[in-house]
Amino acid sequence: MSDGVWASATNGGATAHGAVQRALRPLERLCDSRANYMLGYVSDALAFSFFSWLGATRSESAPALVLVSLGLGWLFWTLLEYLLHRWLFHGHFWTQVEIGHQLHHDDPRAFVSVPFFSGACVAGMLWLALALALPIGVASAFIAGGLLGYAVYGGLHHAEHVVKGSFKPYRRLCARHKIHHKLPDRNFGVTTSLWDRVFRTGHGSMRPPVRRSPRAPLAASAFAEVRIEQPTFRNRITGEQETHWLFFARG
Repeated sequence: MSDGVWASATNGGATAHGAVQRALRPLERLCDSRANYMLGYVSDALAFSFFSWLGATRSESAPALVLVSLGLGWLFWTLLEYLLHRWLFHGHFWTQVEIGHQLHHDDPRAFVSVPFFSGACVAGMLWLALALALPIGVASAFIAGGLLGYAVYGGLHHAEHVVKGSFKPYRRLCARHKIHHKLPDRNFGVTTSLWDRVFRTGHGSMRPPVRRSPRAPLAASAFAEVRIEQPTFRNRITGEQETHWLFFARG
């Protein structure tokens, strides 16, 4: 490939990258707003109400089956909650989602959230897939159960950082989540410790667990104190100033 073709292709890639960044900026601002944070609860409640109504009125199955589907949907969400929290929010791939979650770890009371319509959109796509194989009532109840779990997750996660309660199970969940903020590779479950027990990632102390492997990863305490900086560099191809996320472990 000649130098001219290579330069043209590189410039085209840089231009496309810049265009994508500019297109995502409004979405990033939305995720950082209090209005988006609060609208998420409204959107999730409306979606749950809709699929609950659909499951109750369009069901040709036995009521017991619909209730079982609702419970399975909630159970499915608890597993998805664990997997997303462990592998997407703390997967060390430094995606935009993980960066946003790190901002939450830096300031747990900040109004940082995914776009308010995300839960309803994902639920709708899953429902379309399930409705092809299952009765409408059963598919709707399953999705309603998942949305109920998602709404409880959102409300409970917020409460764990701002509300002090005397109810023992709630205090236990708050303590587990506080440990997660200190040791980000432990206690991924927010609404339940079930999957942390299954996958052996639960921890009941602020002290990092003792690792027996000689190839142990970086101490969890280092990840608990990550600061984010946005230095500006000049793109050697376009000549424009660009801002990049960089991460540094304190200590």
